[in-house]
Parts: sequence; C-alpha cells; structure tokens
Amino acid sequence: MDKNKLIIVLTAVAVIVVTGIVIFSMKDKSAPVPADNNPVAIPEQVPAVPVSEENAVSMTDVLISGFSFQPGKISIKKGSTVKWTNENDIGHDVVADIIPPYFKSPILLKGESYSFTFDKVGTFGYYCGIHPSMKGTIEVVE
Repeated sequence: MDKNKLIIVLTAVAVIVVTGIVIFSMKDKSAPVPADNNPVAIPEQVPAVPVSEENAVSMTDVLISGFSFQPGKISIKKGSTVKWTNENDIGHDVVADIIPPYFKSPILLKGESYSFTFDKVGTFGYYCGIHPSMKGTIEVVE
C-alpha cells in the first residue's frame, strides 16, 4: 500500500473512532427509563423563586456547566429571550417539563447555544432530557 492510501485509511479509522467516542459519551446509562416507556420523563416541578417587578430581568443567559443549569431559577419579563449555552464536554438539551413541550432544544454540544422567547406568563420547569436530574425553572411575569 502506498503512503497516500495508508494516510487516507488511517484518517478514516480515526474519524470513525472519534465519532464513536462522541456518540457513546452522549449516552447517560444511569438515566431512568419511565415505566410506560414514554421517551419523555416528566421530572418533579422545581419550586419557583418569588418574583417582584424589581428583580425580574428582561433577558438572561443560562450556562450548562457541571451537570447543572446556572442559574437554576430565573425570573424574566414576558417577551424576553433565554439563551442556554453548553459549557460541558458532553451533550445536553433543554426540555420543558410539560407535554407537549413548550420548548425543546436539539442536543447541544460544547459551545453550542439554544434560545427561546417566552410569550406566555407563568412558571416553566425544564430539564435535560439526557440527564433528567438536571432541572431549572423560569418564571415569566408581565
């Protein structure tokens, strides 16, 4: 086999191995399987933080870091946008805990973001569908 063919074969093997590692690392083997085999488990609602007009913000960023949403509880005004950015080395997503989900992101790899504009007033719990123990709450006020 000549040198160029060997380089191509080794590159292809490396790409396959790295892809397999990335896909395998995105699977959480400890995630519970719902009894009814529904792929979307609904976690318990996280209590909301009391909100007043003074402490509600119009826009905010939420970081996904250390297997948690930071901050975990926020208050925003109706019409505001929340942007989640994954800082972990493995994939996460953001899913509203109501069915059908009010919002649901694709899987976010490190450095990727998802934004959602809240046009309804209320308290919205959410979680990571890959790691259901990761939970957060957004309270939307007028």
